[in-house]
Amino acid sequence: AFDHILLDIIICNGLGIHLGMFVLRRLQMKEYHFLTNPLRPHLSEFHWQVLESFKHLMAVLFMLFIMIVVELNAFYLKALFWIPPPHALVILRLILWWSLGLPGVREFYQFISDKNVKKLGTSAWLCLAICSMEVLISVKFGQGEFPHSAPIEVVAAWSAAFVVFLVVSLWFYRIRPASRAPAAKPATRAKKIS
Repeated sequence: AFDHILLDIIICNGLGIHLGMFVLRRLQMKEYHFLTNPLRPHLSEFHWQVLESFKHLMAVLFMLFIMIVVELNAFYLKALFWIPPPHALVILRLILWWSLGLPGVREFYQFISDKNVKKLGTSAWLCLAICSMEVLISVKFGQGEFPHSAPIEVVAAWSAAFVVFLVVSLWFYRIRPASRAPAAKPATRAKKIS
């Protein structure tokens, strides 16, 4: 037991920690302090401000749409390739999405909320690429697997809901603010004093 404490904890882990800190400082990367208060870890607060602007609303809805597509892809891929739910590939896919989704959502949040960030981050782009690839795989291998299309009532209901949402959003963000803006006062000419 003593050799495990000496070799594993003190030598291997200690050297690894110090080597990692040296690399962080050498590459001038951000240092994270996880043990500032061991009873309450520091968590960042996110203020999405969904209703602040039309851009924020559309950005959050786009992110939710991508999340729904990722979840839908899980079911399509399992159904198309006859993979049972407890299979290792399904679990690995979930772990992959969890490990990529967290930084991807953080980068997306930075992109829509921080005016200094001009580009979408790498993890967010990677999430979009993987989601797109899963959709393309589902479309390619799903041809002929689902012969019945959605009922016309379902398509009509979703189309009507989309149109109502679009009209209400445009009214809330574009038409209503323009009508509440104060009217410009007519320019008055300065009288010339002779």
